[in-house]
Amino acid sequence: MLADSLRSCTIPVVAVLGNHDYECGHVDEVRAIVRRAGVHLLEGQSCIIDGVGFVGIKGFAGGFGTRMLGSFGEPAIKQFVAETVQEALSLENAMRRTPTQRTVVVLHYAPISETIRCEPPEIFPVPGVFAPGQDD
Repeated sequence: MLADSLRSCTIPVVAVLGNHDYECGHVDEVRAIVRRAGVHLLEGQSCIIDGVGFVGIKGFAGGFGTRMLGSFGEPAIKQFVAETVQEALSLENAMRRTPTQRTVVVLHYAPISETIRCEPPEIFPVPGVFAPGQDD
């Protein structure tokens, strides 16, 4: 089991949850298992290991910069955008509160075009990044 391997790891382990952790329908149990295994689970918080700060969030779809979806129209779109903005603000606040000279940001997926390079174009809006080759 992964938790057993994590528990016996001799170096600190830092993690964030991802879409499969939420899809299982038992996210609270996943959190508890991971934390009991000694993992620093970041959900808008930070931890400091050997003078290096680590901040993290699960991240959420929605786009970046000029390609971010606007909060307009149907309530579902507004809720979607609100979740995206809340995740970004949570990360920003954690970064501000981390009193280290070096900070590592941990996300479920990187908000860059390389993240989706091998994905079908039809799902590009789901992870929220612009199409490969485009500049932001």
